[in-house]
Amino acid sequence: MGCFSGRQGPPPPPPGGGSTPTNPGSPSAGCCPTSVAIKAPDGTSNPCRIVPANGSLRLRAVPQPAGSGRRFRWSTSSTKIRLENDTGQTVTVRGRGNASAAIDAETLVVACTAPGCGAVTSSVRLTVVKVTFSKSNAQTYGYDDMDTPAAPTDHHVSVKKLATTQVHTRIEGGLNGTQLEFVCDDNTIANPGAAPASADFDLPVDGGDTDKGETVLRARVRCTCPARDCTSIKINTYAEKPVDATVAKVHDSGSARTALRFPNLDAPGTATLINTKYKEGVALMTLTDHSGTGGATNVHYDLDSNGSLTYDIVNGGGPEFNKIKRAFAVAGWRVVIVRTMVSLYYLASAAARGATTITINTADHFYTAGDTTPLGTGGKRENVTIQSFVGATLTLAAPLQHAHSRRAPIEFPAAGWSGNPVVIVEGTTSEDEIKWTIGHELGHSVLSLVDVTHDQSIMHFMQGAADTRLRYKPLPKHYDPGTENQWETIPRP
Repeated sequence: MGCFSGRQGPPPPPPGGGSTPTNPGSPSAGCCPTSVAIKAPDGTSNPCRIVPANGSLRLRAVPQPAGSGRRFRWSTSSTKIRLENDTGQTVTVRGRGNASAAIDAETLVVACTAPGCGAVTSSVRLTVVKVTFSKSNAQTYGYDDMDTPAAPTDHHVSVKKLATTQVHTRIEGGLNGTQLEFVCDDNTIANPGAAPASADFDLPVDGGDTDKGETVLRARVRCTCPARDCTSIKINTYAEKPVDATVAKVHDSGSARTALRFPNLDAPGTATLINTKYKEGVALMTLTDHSGTGGATNVHYDLDSNGSLTYDIVNGGGPEFNKIKRAFAVAGWRVVIVRTMVSLYYLASAAARGATTITINTADHFYTAGDTTPLGTGGKRENVTIQSFVGATLTLAAPLQHAHSRRAPIEFPAAGWSGNPVVIVEGTTSEDEIKWTIGHELGHSVLSLVDVTHDQSIMHFMQGAADTRLRYKPLPKHYDPGTENQWETIPRP
């Protein structure tokens, strides 16, 4: 008969006001809770008392004696937590966005009643802890905030295979690194080192023995109940991609206009500069100067005496570039720097005066709608604007002013070309821009990266971009539809 004891017969009505029943032999008196404890959700284990900011914690009220008809009311005056199911036996405590001012700063109270019984209460002190991962000034490789700085669980950290990087870690709420647990979902891809007894520190993260892999680094509350994440961040481990090349700064002593502005450009120093960004994609550049003195190399290449390198885009650079390649026959990747360059396509068929379309010698070109470029030579040279195109056929914004024969040249403005050798133009750019262009063009040739429109990337299609990062965030391609994730695109050994 449950909690009933004493004389038989109908029980007397319960007293008003929730006071202790006056008849101890009544069913109400026998069923009154005498105490209530706050436990973990299993009703037995000690409760976890740490609530992650923007996370949750579940707690269970356990009355003594147990019985039916128990009612519960959970309450708090804290502004750092809110309660869900506050009239249930198990409550969910939600951490708000801000951490506690100190350990045990938040108080949670539960009151337990039964019909005809007074309330019994219990309380527990809680701490709201907030953990934030961010870019470390001591990082060895990369950090991409995905352009969502306020959402660090979306961020990516890169680390070299079997090497170590750092992730800045800040803990608010009165706890330190030894009171939390730092784990990776797959510790064969990456594994965190030991956290110090500090609330603000760099957490070491070791790359595993994998050429390419991604895992999640989590900061967790240490509790006997199931672990709860305080925050997380994604770790990408890669085998380092080597980018080794020899640099030749080339002029033609028989053509004054080919004289270089920066004949003593520092090739090894250029690699040091570029590696500040290449490291983000776990790539490492090494540059060697072709000249033993660090100066320019003389090659008689200006065959048409126009003071520039004439570069045939479709035919591997053409005869002038072939002269340079034969004089620069070294193993491995090569980079050629020249003063100026004219890059050319050619008409595949003659074009009449007044024509509004022309056909060039390749459908695989780099023009975009709106480009204006010179067509023809001598007195027939004119600027044409490309309105649209289908393959090799270009539709012009205005009729041609002159007739042009088959093989008439049409220019494409290029500051460099990928391939082997890579060719780079000094032009009027700064020495630093030339250095970054080396990184850009070898990015095409060795790292298999395409031109993008995002100006915060070394692979921006124009010189002089605002930043020079390699990104995990997919960036819009310039010449093709879609996007490219640079870290993931780089081929690994």
